[in-house]
Amino acid sequence: MGAAQIFRSLFGSKAVIAATALIAIAYFYLIEYVISLNAPGGYTFVTVPPILLYLLSLSAAVFLVISAFSLRFAILRVQSEVELAVSALSTIVGGIIAGCSCSVPILASILYIFALNAATVSGLLAFIGNYQVELFGALILFNVAISYHHLDKLSQTCVIRKGRIQERK
Repeated sequence: MGAAQIFRSLFGSKAVIAATALIAIAYFYLIEYVISLNAPGGYTFVTVPPILLYLLSLSAAVFLVISAFSLRFAILRVQSEVELAVSALSTIVGGIIAGCSCSVPILASILYIFALNAATVSGLLAFIGNYQVELFGALILFNVAISYHHLDKLSQTCVIRKGRIQERK
């Protein structure tokens, strides 16, 4: 039994699909909120293609659902609790990256805490600005890869009986 079978069994329910869609919408609005947090004059400028915002929200939602489902199994419980936070964190980071220059005060404050000088902080902010699309792609790939890894671990510790995922005895 592989990760694909666990995925099909988990997302075979309309309720799970609906819950995932609602979480994805909530994550999308979380990204929008982070973007608008420090918007100058209330105007927000998103320089990342909208499809990447949607894909990041969806991949983080799927990751959250898989992690939440895994809490049922004792072997994966500790790892899943950490991954629930990582799912939300990836959308917040995505919102900061997508915020063009709107998030510069937030990022600069965070980077100055790590004792970076003004030139280094300016260089990092320029790097983030220049490679927003690539950084978004990396966040999406991270969510997909960690979701697959988690599904693979579930497939090693669980079986599907009568359409339900159960722990191996």
